[in-house]
Amino acid sequence: MAVGFTYQVKINLTGDQIQSQVFEKPVASTNSNGAIGQYQLNPGDNTMFSGNFSFQDLSISAFLVVPPATNTTAIVLKGETTDVGIQISPNSPTLLAVDTSATTQKIILNAATTIQNVTFARL
Repeated sequence: MAVGFTYQVKINLTGDQIQSQVFEKPVASTNSNGAIGQYQLNPGDNTMFSGNFSFQDLSISAFLVVPPATNTTAIVLKGETTDVGIQISPNSPTLLAVDTSATTQKIILNAATTIQNVTFARL
């Protein structure tokens, strides 16, 4: 099923410097394979899509990971199981835009222990 989408990041600075900026991505595709779902991350590597895939084949140009606000378990974003990866926030949203022309991709989220109710959106 095809869906269109937009996403927006709003930054508000307060205190000594007051400033606001909105970054908005317009509809990137009217044929997006977008979806939002709740997942459980198990200890170790969790491949978000089975095997190798192409962002172009999936018609997605970004993904969003939203752990529970109370989570303290480390989450590492990796592209291969052998990667060291990058530790993302355990309790704040992470939005990553991807290169849709890349032919083979993996999204692996490594969790130190089980994490319930992680929202994962592909856009």
